[in-house]
Amino acid sequence: MATHGLVCALLTTILQGALFASGDQGLVFGRQATVAVNNASKSSSFGFCGRGRGFTPIFSKHPHGNTASVNAGDYLLYVGGGGVNKVFRRVLQLTVDNGYESLHKLMLKQALRRPGKLVSAEAGSEAHDLAKQLGLIGAFAMVPGGGRASGPTAAAFIDVFSKDQRPQSRKNVAMLYVVGPKGGDAGGHGPSIRTVPAFLASVSLTASNSLRAVAKYNSDFAGDDLPTIDTVQWCLVSGGIYRPTGTTKKDVAVATVKGMQKAMKSGGSVVPKVRFSYDDGAFEAAVKSLGA
Repeated sequence: MATHGLVCALLTTILQGALFASGDQGLVFGRQATVAVNNASKSSSFGFCGRGRGFTPIFSKHPHGNTASVNAGDYLLYVGGGGVNKVFRRVLQLTVDNGYESLHKLMLKQALRRPGKLVSAEAGSEAHDLAKQLGLIGAFAMVPGGGRASGPTAAAFIDVFSKDQRPQSRKNVAMLYVVGPKGGDAGGHGPSIRTVPAFLASVSLTASNSLRAVAKYNSDFAGDDLPTIDTVQWCLVSGGIYRPTGTTKKDVAVATVKGMQKAMKSGGSVVPKVRFSYDDGAFEAAVKSLGA
């Protein structure tokens, strides 16, 4: 066991150097993972990347099945800027002025016309052409139903990479771009949610909608040309600078897991498993406290 731990530590150190060589500061969404460790039991829908020596890589060289990695995106829907969103731009080798913002805005407009339904970039559309230019073989979006959608917050976007555009491994098949809520006076783009209960409810809604979107993708679109998504790697969305005063990372993690449990109850076998990036043990504590 000691030898195995040493090998994992060496692998994570190498991978960290490859992905974060520039030494960016201010990442708030997770810690480096041991790349091949799942601390959950085999029967659990939740697993953990584990604590390592730095930030959890957004894409592993050894993913657990076909994986979509979560990008905690911005209200303006771009890929870039700061934090984990900046790392996605770098790892995907995108220019600063890439086409993801335009693609996501087109997909959001389409999704808002059909709340609760997963929409796709149809052949011949502007969104389809943009997706192809970005090296994608599919682009999808979903906003919550039930009159709860009015803009980007809680929306989920599934950007499926072509085989030659998949980072680190052919099993890293997609970016799951999600727009979490902003609480308190954090600044940034988009409206702020002023009360803690409303903020945490929006965190749960974001997580639930995102997993439902992936389940719908798996059931309605995945097949010969589009890969099934087996696993979602989830970072602590809205758990850093956008977390309001008076809340903890565990509070955000608990709200996240509760939202995912709702999606798992209704989604059946097409709901992916979830592996949580490490963030000060917040997800581990949340799963334990909920008995999930």
